[in-house]
Amino acid sequence: AIVESRIQQTVRAELVKRGHRLFVQRPFAIGSNAAILVDWESGVLSAGADPRAQAAALAW
Repeated sequence: AIVESRIQQTVRAELVKRGHRLFVQRPFAIGSNAAILVDWESGVLSAGADPRAQAAALAW
């Protein structure tokens, strides 16, 4: 997994302990991300946008 160096060392150590191989990058090296989750049973749409960039989560 690629992680930024600003992720706490204790968190990174726990990920390694759980079997993840980490590739540590400089702070804010990873691009902006967004995600959408659709719960088909309830009809709920959830979304999130990366606060490091101009982004918004929209649904209709």
